[in-house]
Amino acid sequence: MSEQPELDALPCAVIITDPFGQIVFINQLAKTAFLAEPDTIPANIDKLFPPASKIFLQTHLWPMLRKQGEVNEFYLQIQSKEHKVVPILLNVAAGEFAQQACYRWVLLPALQRVTFEQELLKARQQTADYAQEISLHKRRLQNILDAAADIAIITLDKDGMVQFANAGVMPLLGVSKQQLLGERFADLMSQQGLAQAGHARLQQQLSLLAQKTSVIEPILEFETRLIQHSGQEIDVLLQLRPLTGELAQADSQLLVVATDISKRKQLERLQNEFVATISHEFRTPLTTILGSLTLLSERFRADLPERAQKLVEVSFNSSQRLKHLVNDLLDFGKINSGKVQVSLQRCALTPLLESSIVEHHYYLNTKGVQLLLSLPETPFFILTDPQRFQQVMANLLSNAIKFSPAAGQVHIRVTEQINHVIINVQDSGPGIKANFVDLLFTQFTQEDNSSNRQVEGTGLGLAISKGLVNAMGGEIGYQAAQPHGAIFWFSCAKA
Repeated sequence: MSEQPELDALPCAVIITDPFGQIVFINQLAKTAFLAEPDTIPANIDKLFPPASKIFLQTHLWPMLRKQGEVNEFYLQIQSKEHKVVPILLNVAAGEFAQQACYRWVLLPALQRVTFEQELLKARQQTADYAQEISLHKRRLQNILDAAADIAIITLDKDGMVQFANAGVMPLLGVSKQQLLGERFADLMSQQGLAQAGHARLQQQLSLLAQKTSVIEPILEFETRLIQHSGQEIDVLLQLRPLTGELAQADSQLLVVATDISKRKQLERLQNEFVATISHEFRTPLTTILGSLTLLSERFRADLPERAQKLVEVSFNSSQRLKHLVNDLLDFGKINSGKVQVSLQRCALTPLLESSIVEHHYYLNTKGVQLLLSLPETPFFILTDPQRFQQVMANLLSNAIKFSPAAGQVHIRVTEQINHVIINVQDSGPGIKANFVDLLFTQFTQEDNSSNRQVEGTGLGLAISKGLVNAMGGEIGYQAAQPHGAIFWFSCAKA
């Protein structure tokens, strides 16, 4: 059976030659593509190629073909029927045709493939250029970060393992950035005293990061202590910032920025020790004065003239305020020095809040302020120190009552988050001026510092509350109420 009809039916150009290149057969597609006159077939296949391709045929292709019996995917140029030079992909294999030895030449159009490969090479070069540029930017960024030698910059994966560190970790922790890679950052955090709250905050942020929740705080900042390579602890200010999407190397990361605050803390400790010493010196004579005034007021009040009774009452009230100031100073000193004792326990939230309300009946009867408690239907258990919780609530409620008008209302509400609950205390007073909000939780600051202010206080209550809440692993903050009033909130971890 003749092979010619089958070869004519192929969708590619096929030429059959004898072992010396003489054309024996050329199929219809090859005639249409490469012959100006389909009926005029050249004697030798070399005639179809331009001079450069002919030289390649003689010097390379024919020797390989006679040695190996085939050649595959050689790019050559051939003359089209319009006498234009076009690229082809050439495959040649030895075989038989009409029972005679031959070579089968298959010629595939390669213009699109050549264009594609040129684009591919161009894309590869661009990719290499981009990779080089990224590497340059990465080295430049590393140098910039390493230049911040007084700040440690670290990234953690969702499991809390160190993935990146700058040179600032060496002066802070006493280890090189290479030694820190792959270490668990939580192992570097102290769990002694108040520092254990920082450990809890880190774990909470990592938990939210792993859950890919949208409620994770953009920036969480707190003070804690890190353990140096020598085993000593150092006071630091930590900033935790989630990195997601394009900013992260993996699905999600946590950026940790640690700043050495040991010198500042040392100065604060000296200041606090001085204040504590003075406060203790005040407490002994103050106790004697209060005891004497109490005795005069309770036992000998009837024997005193009316003017003396008023003087005793004024002196007693002034001494009580001085006692509260001394107690606040001592508490604040303990918090700042890290000596405050916190015993976290699993506690039911509702009884704690109800107890806080009962303790403020005296203020309620004086001003007629109503305390309105709103609780979710589901009871909550929180991880807290009951005594410190009540101390925080006492500060927030007393402030709310003091700043609310007579017969006003104070609302206590509880909202649930993923890993914690938030207690809101909202008063019906005038609210906080915008320019004072940033100073709310600093010591000895009051919005009205004039000597004739209507509401008395030491300016330490909110600072003490912040220290206690942070020590229990929570956060505290403020937001304006609508249409007026202030909302102070703090969070407690769920138990």
